[in-house]
Amino acid sequence: MKALYSVGDCPVCADSGAVIVLKVIGSDRFIFYCPTCGVAWRTPPPERTLNEINSLKDLAPDGVAIPTAYEALESGCDPVTIEFEEWFPHLEFRLQEANIPLNINDE
Repeated sequence: MKALYSVGDCPVCADSGAVIVLKVIGSDRFIFYCPTCGVAWRTPPPERTLNEINSLKDLAPDGVAIPTAYEALESGCDPVTIEFEEWFPHLEFRLQEANIPLNINDE
């Protein structure tokens, strides 16, 4: 079953955007991305605080992968599962728009 993992609401979009956990292709690093506004972070953003602004091209130029549940837990944050069917179309659209490759892992 496919799933996406979030570390909470986006500080830019408030309650209309989710910060999604993504794994950087070719690395063991994770990034945190809001597909609603397109802002990415190296670490989970603090609640209601915009502490940095990055693009996916800056943080993951070779692409991203959707982590497995185990990998999401290894990210060092406390992710929650969010609705794949609701959030994946937004994520896919933003990644295609930015020409960022996406790898989808099936568990």
